[in-house]
Amino acid sequence: MSLATTCASFWLRAGLGAPTPNVWISASDDATQEVVEFAREALRMVVEAHEWQKLMRTYTVAIGAGPEQTVALPVDYGRLIPGTVWLSAMAWPVNGPLSDAEYEALKQPPTASAWPVFRISNGALDLLAAAPGTSLTLRYVTGHPVTAGSVTRETWQADSDTALVDERLIALAMIALWRDARGLNAQNAAVMYANALARARAQDRPLGVMGMGPGAQNGRAPVGLPNGSTVVPI
Repeated sequence: MSLATTCASFWLRAGLGAPTPNVWISASDDATQEVVEFAREALRMVVEAHEWQKLMRTYTVAIGAGPEQTVALPVDYGRLIPGTVWLSAMAWPVNGPLSDAEYEALKQPPTASAWPVFRISNGALDLLAAAPGTSLTLRYVTGHPVTAGSVTRETWQADSDTALVDERLIALAMIALWRDARGLNAQNAAVMYANALARARAQDRPLGVMGMGPGAQNGRAPVGLPNGSTVVPI
């Protein structure tokens, strides 16, 4: 479903009357533009509600040998998937992200840590590691959940743009947002959205992330952590 289809579905569900608009992004009337803004906000709600498999990305970058390095994050970086920053020289995830205060403290003797740590700062990953190896790999949720052919975008910019997440969830979230903004009873709409979201999250349960360090290559059996989000070698 495109933005146009999602907005048209919402328009009918909300009972906004005929005729249903044929254009959305470029429309000049306030009612249509308001629907587009509800769609954009609902998209953000759905994207932030779960680590959807369709939004997961893997990023690997070569690193040097220095004890402290700054790694630029991908241009579509949205948020980090916890426990998924790995160094090629290690069998375990790198500890982090740390706060600025924690990271700076570990740079100073005598508390300097020999165990690799990282923080996310100013669109980059700062790494503190005595022996970092040759590459760093991380898993993240893309901040570009909309596609226009081969191009990905942060949000809808054209009526033909398509979301990578379930657009039924977007439409249900739009209804709840619209009713709340109008001062109408939004409870039933919110419950419907919450129930649909819970089902979608359960069906989308992400696969474990395999260990990328040496231990993963030595025939050791992977094991899932209790939250089901990470698999590491033992």
